[in-house]
Amino acid sequence: MSKARQFCYEVQVRFRDIDGMGHINNAVYHTYLEYCRIQSLEQMELSQIYSHNRAVPIILARTEIDYVKPGFLSDKIQVEGRITHVSNKSFHQEYEVFSQTHTLAKAKAVLVWIDETNHTSIVIPDEPRAILNENLASS
Repeated sequence: MSKARQFCYEVQVRFRDIDGMGHINNAVYHTYLEYCRIQSLEQMELSQIYSHNRAVPIILARTEIDYVKPGFLSDKIQVEGRITHVSNKSFHQEYEVFSQTHTLAKAKAVLVWIDETNHTSIVIPDEPRAILNENLASS
């Protein structure tokens, strides 16, 4: 039985996240997504597969964000992420960033497994692929 799940993390809005109009700056959402992405990889224990404290060999290949409503300094922000697709060399995640009252943004990302020596994409190894598939969100 699959234990597919959504990953949900609280993010603290900092004063530096706010732009001149008093909103969370659009570029800051990428940082919120990154936090969710890193936390979800840790929660899946993907980083424990690699010895000698090496990082998981994943790079961000693509992101897209739809901004729904502005966020503010006083908002309590949650970021939900889920794995939506696992292919030969990459996997996809979708995210929703929301405050206590409404959705602020929706986003998608493509992450690629790489050979750290040659800096080229490679097939996701069997063990990480199994973990990703185990956490694949149902449609």
